[in-house]
Amino acid sequence: MTSPRFTLADAFLSSVVLTWGVHFVVAKRVMTVLDPLAFALVRFALASVLLLIVAARGGRPRFSPRDWIQVGWLGLLIGANQVLWLRGLELTGAGNAALIMAASPAFVAIMRWAGGERPVALAAGGFAVAMAGVGLIATPHGPGRLQPMGGVLMLGAAITWALYTASGPGLLNRHPALPVTAGAFAVATAVLIVPGLAPAVAAPWGQLTPMLWLELGYSAFLAGSVAWVLWYRAVSQIGPARVMVYQYFIPVVAALAAAAWLGESFGPREVLGATLVIGGTLAVRLSLPVARALASE
Repeated sequence: MTSPRFTLADAFLSSVVLTWGVHFVVAKRVMTVLDPLAFALVRFALASVLLLIVAARGGRPRFSPRDWIQVGWLGLLIGANQVLWLRGLELTGAGNAALIMAASPAFVAIMRWAGGERPVALAAGGFAVAMAGVGLIATPHGPGRLQPMGGVLMLGAAITWALYTASGPGLLNRHPALPVTAGAFAVATAVLIVPGLAPAVAAPWGQLTPMLWLELGYSAFLAGSVAWVLWYRAVSQIGPARVMVYQYFIPVVAALAAAAWLGESFGPREVLGATLVIGGTLAVRLSLPVARALASE
């Protein structure tokens, strides 16, 4: 059974929150030079190589045919998530994008309801409030701010991210997070080759400054390889519902980083939208039972 106490998994997740919050700004900066699809392909190719090398040191995973199908599904979700996330981020501010992604825990709750768990009034009300906040943030206001399609794409990224997190526990009961993530990343890289190869070949690599190369490395290795493994390792230890709580804090880091490094504003409208999104999704989370076996997540 899961426990409400603070664990090593919570410590790892706290570091993931900081890494991914800053990554919204890092990705935004890299995409001033690189096409989002080229960025996604190169990022995941680099991350996959590192993960496969590290995973190989632990021996070949004994995946059954059913396990390989699940790994392939996770890879497809990652590939779709990255296309939606980066294209959405291209069309909106880093802080707004992170706030829309904060709605993903509500989608995890919906998946649990679809699996037979009975929703309670608090959860249903919380989801409605969170979606109202997303709508408020996703409404265009002011020149150079948020384009409607950016909000739609980021919402799609939130849904695929929720699917990815919720689809792993069964597989993680049988295998460590590292080989599962490495296999999923390899599949995602293969998926991203289709839309990303031509933009990657045509990308102006010579225009990347040393700082942008460092930021690309941050994206591939820290925000990519390390953070994703830690996230799925935490899912295997405390379950997806508790892990998704940390999604609420990523927008706070992202908004502060965007204000500091990109000069993005964070006015009353964003504050209200953030309050609705985070408060609503937190209400959804608090409506779910805490002490549950991982196998039943």
